[in-house]
Amino acid sequence: LQSLLAQLLPRAPLAVRHTLAGALEALQDATPFALVVLDLTLPDATGCTALERIRAVAPTLPIVVLTGQDPAEVRVACAAYRVSAVVPKAARS
Repeated sequence: LQSLLAQLLPRAPLAVRHTLAGALEALQDATPFALVVLDLTLPDATGCTALERIRAVAPTLPIVVLTGQDPAEVRVACAAYRVSAVVPKAARS
């Protein structure tokens, strides 16, 4: 995903963080971000907890959620956090 985003948006700053704590730190830095791509399963947070904490520091930033769960269910669960899109991690057969 990281290489795909770099190819699609070559001039956009890209910061990859593997924990919620790292993401929150990056969001509080001076570099403005256009979007957050969030996996709902992180080592230090899962599900809506991560969304709630990101919204606390970035209330208007678009968030795209990656999930291995049913995207329709995740959309409903995440609705209160104004998620821009929910994308399945893998195609279902």
